[in-house]
Amino acid sequence: MRDRILKIAHQHGYVANSTARNLRAGRTQTLSVVIPLAHERGQDLTDPFFAYMLSHLADEITQRGYGMHLQKVLPPMQGWMQRMVAERRSDGIIAISAMRAVSASGLKIPDDIAVVGFDGIDMGAHVHPTLTTVAQDLNRGARLLVDLLLKRIAGEAVESVAMAGELIVRESCGAARAPAASRSGAA
Repeated sequence: MRDRILKIAHQHGYVANSTARNLRAGRTQTLSVVIPLAHERGQDLTDPFFAYMLSHLADEITQRGYGMHLQKVLPPMQGWMQRMVAERRSDGIIAISAMRAVSASGLKIPDDIAVVGFDGIDMGAHVHPTLTTVAQDLNRGARLLVDLLLKRIAGEAVESVAMAGELIVRESCGAARAPAASRSGAA
């Protein structure tokens, strides 16, 4: 009987409706990626860090047979900016913007102020001075994130994973510069 039904479906060009199949199974086969943007309502998702991160997540999610739903949210987080300043954290885009502002004010990086970013975007290697940064392995992070989420969906217990960053020392912190005597050509 099943073969007969499949033959008729094939003859009439029937294609299974994945939404209906998922509804019947009680699963969506979709993972939501929620990006909290509490600091700026109009922040563009083309921010290089988001683009890199979403690229790796989309690859991991689709390789496992799931669709990806993307959503921006504005969580009610009081004092986020004060905490970021107090903890001396910044992402590369903010760090690069800060470098422009410092230079425009007449200060020199790294002579008067050191700047370090946190995200390791490629753009940091192409600004002047080049941006010291803490790089994150976004490919590994996406893989671990999807692994843990799928385990949790399956009812398995999961634990948080901490990933170490890699410090990439460049010119903006002052440590990558040659000593003053060798820069001026003196022996």
